[in-house]
Amino acid sequence: MDCANIIAWNVRGARNKLARVHLKQLVNNFYPYIFIILETHCAFQKVAVFWNRLGYIPIHIEEAQGHSGGIWALSAWPRVSCNVVAASSQVVCIEFSNGGFSWICAVIYASPVPSIREEAWRVLTDFSRNYSGPLLAIGDFNEILLSSEVKGGNFVSRRAKRFRALLYECVLVDLGAHGSLYTWFRHMQGNRFISKRLDRAVATDAWCFHFPETYVENLARMHSDHCPIMVRCQGNDRRVGVKPFRFQVAWSYHPSFSSVVRGAWDKGRSNPICCLSQVRDDALAFNRDVFGNIFKRKRELERRVTSIQQKMERVDALSLIQEERELQAEYKQVDLDVMGDPELPSLSREAIESLTRDVSKEEVRKMIMGINYFKAPGTDGFQAFFFKKYWEVVGTEVWELVKKAFAGFDLDSALFDTLVVLIPKVDNPSRMKEFRPINLCNVI
Repeated sequence: MDCANIIAWNVRGARNKLARVHLKQLVNNFYPYIFIILETHCAFQKVAVFWNRLGYIPIHIEEAQGHSGGIWALSAWPRVSCNVVAASSQVVCIEFSNGGFSWICAVIYASPVPSIREEAWRVLTDFSRNYSGPLLAIGDFNEILLSSEVKGGNFVSRRAKRFRALLYECVLVDLGAHGSLYTWFRHMQGNRFISKRLDRAVATDAWCFHFPETYVENLARMHSDHCPIMVRCQGNDRRVGVKPFRFQVAWSYHPSFSSVVRGAWDKGRSNPICCLSQVRDDALAFNRDVFGNIFKRKRELERRVTSIQQKMERVDALSLIQEERELQAEYKQVDLDVMGDPELPSLSREAIESLTRDVSKEEVRKMIMGINYFKAPGTDGFQAFFFKKYWEVVGTEVWELVKKAFAGFDLDSALFDTLVVLIPKVDNPSRMKEFRPINLCNVI
């Protein structure tokens, strides 16, 4: 069984818009098969559509009690069976199985109160006694093992000893981590702050044997006071290759981009295919020369934030805290796209007319406005958002094209270009009949 990336993050509020921006960025960057969200602050149902659009389904939802607790285990893992074998408010054990092989992921969100945390240790211990297979435990343990895992706070040797005893009894070893030494940071009064390594991944020897290339990364801390932690099981992302053109909604927020669209559309006026091609070329030039490549900007800001956070592990300085905050604020401004779709208008009764009647421009406009903002990912790379945002510029040509189609005129063959994607119907397909084809069409 292949296992790609697993991300666990104490997000401190999963409904917050800035949190969703960062969550979506993590999906775009690392494509985790398993996404674990802790300290959710809301019911999953309130953000179910958001996760569904990202391609995730819930495996198990342990809802928060107000601002306390909350464990969401989500999967985007194709053709893998997920079965919850144990669950409590602090520990959720999930069995993943495929092709005769299975392993357990124990999701941990231990209470910050030591006496309550003992219940989590009991659940994990009881499960480990009855299971000897591959097991990975990941999440916020709210405890440290070594004095080197805390800075600016107290090291309680008695609690660390108890934590070590737990790992020994469950036959779990710490997988270590690349990146920041600490995963939790809190600024106290004055020039004082506390850092701890509260989040980690531990595993049995059997799990390490089946996934020998595994390593853990502590990712840049942005929205929350916790770092997201990522387990890379294979060492490679599951999506490779050059990405096709996609219109980026962030461009539309730049005050100059409307003129870019208008100028490009005028160059190919009367032929929507040429217009879209010209907009694509000019948008890419705009992204490179004016807007700045948003993906590179995000990666560069993440690199700088990580560097600052690693310096803060060695040096106590208010200047570093201020610089970190400024970089985090800049990062939040570089949105790749809007978070969630606005409520879309429905077709009125007057719009439902006979197909033999001449198509009006208003009918075409309503149909365009009724398409989900980011559906129709066809070959031209322009989602419905583009046509909605710039309808005043592109609407006449689109309407004329639709009228020609209804009137039976010959149309540019590029309109009928589609992306054919083969979806496997079985594990390890070897023949064409074991795939199911789907077509990805353009908006027009």
